[in-house]
Amino acid sequence: MNYLKIVERLKDVKALVIGDVILDKYIWGSVDRISPEAPVPVVKVESVEYRAGGASNVASNLAELGCYVECIGVVGLDENAERLRKLLQSRGIVPVFCPDDARCTTLKTRVVAHKQQVVRIDEEEIHPVREKIEREILDYVKDQRKKFDVVIVSDYAKGLVTAGLIAGILEIKGDIPVVVDPKGNNYDKYKGVTAIKPNFNELKFAVANLDLKLEDIDKYTPSLIKRFQLEGIVITLGEHGVFIQKNDGSSVRIPARTREVYDVSGAGDTFVAVFSAVLALTGDWFSAGEIANIASGIVVGKVGTAVVSAGELAREISKG
Repeated sequence: MNYLKIVERLKDVKALVIGDVILDKYIWGSVDRISPEAPVPVVKVESVEYRAGGASNVASNLAELGCYVECIGVVGLDENAERLRKLLQSRGIVPVFCPDDARCTTLKTRVVAHKQQVVRIDEEEIHPVREKIEREILDYVKDQRKKFDVVIVSDYAKGLVTAGLIAGILEIKGDIPVVVDPKGNNYDKYKGVTAIKPNFNELKFAVANLDLKLEDIDKYTPSLIKRFQLEGIVITLGEHGVFIQKNDGSSVRIPARTREVYDVSGAGDTFVAVFSAVLALTGDWFSAGEIANIASGIVVGKVGTAVVSAGELAREISKG
């Protein structure tokens, strides 16, 4: 396939992202001394920036590629919900937020000095969402499902992605693919989706083998596909690329492109966004993996939660 033509056509994809939306706060500064109070650096704040994280970063990556995107998530009744809403709207994304007065909007604050993260502070609630909110989301998906070419579920273990939510999505999705970026080791709740995209460490927990070696992945993937009734599984391997196995027995190992790594934050979001969009457009798992692998290679060269534009992706593909 001509990858450049595929990238040009991504603007035709209509994607629905469902998952744990997160507001990322970056405090940028510099360090020139250690605190006299404790052996920790003193950061002089130079600027503060907010970015969309979690499921909302998946949505941002899709929008940057030119896709039409709606993003469903649960937020608190707080100013961070409005910050996140405005961030998504500024990218042309339709935020479909369900406010919950029993939780706050998930906020991850990172203090960064000289391109190095000094500390991260998380403010969150991770209990499962109430059934009322789950029903509201499923009712919305049912009403709007014919609008979309793909559904991406981004699970950050903050309480939205439950077995009930996944089962409800599968009942009403029609024939469009549902791709899940999983979290934790309870993959039973993802049973019946089109694909799951764990990273290598997540796969180790899923198969209960923390000593799993890269060369032994394909000993486990067929049984995972069968057990969870998947069409395939996609495993991101960081600097070692990606491994894809389909339910027809075909598989491919795609090496990573050599690139200086500054920050892996959000690389998985970029991968699942690009993979899902290309899969929806072409139906070709391996081409989707190749293009998504290139995109995630670009994003690790950036500091903080970042996105990849269609232009950047096309230029990297052109390098061959």
